Amino acid sequence: MKRGLIKLALTLALLLALFHLLVPVTVSGFGVREVACVFFYSLVGVPSEVAVGVSLLNYLLVIGARALLGGLLLLFDRGRQIAGRPG
Repeated sequence: MKRGLIKLALTLALLLALFHLLVPVTVSGFGVREVACVFFYSLVGVPSEVAVGVSLLNYLLVIGARALLGGLLLLFDRGRQIAGRPG
């Protein structure tokens, strides 16, 4: 039961930290997200180094997945456009 509460607390801490990104203060939320993660994760007992790492990893996974998907779609779409040209 305690493990479930810890997972819930960590999830809520991340959601509260990411909620602060709705305020457009910095470019792409850098700095705001990390400070918010450090603050909210410290309430649960997570060290600040781990909180910053989680914040950056979350950002890279979300943005990286979108960039990879967009790159693949662009690559396949260009191939289809080139093959469909009369020549």
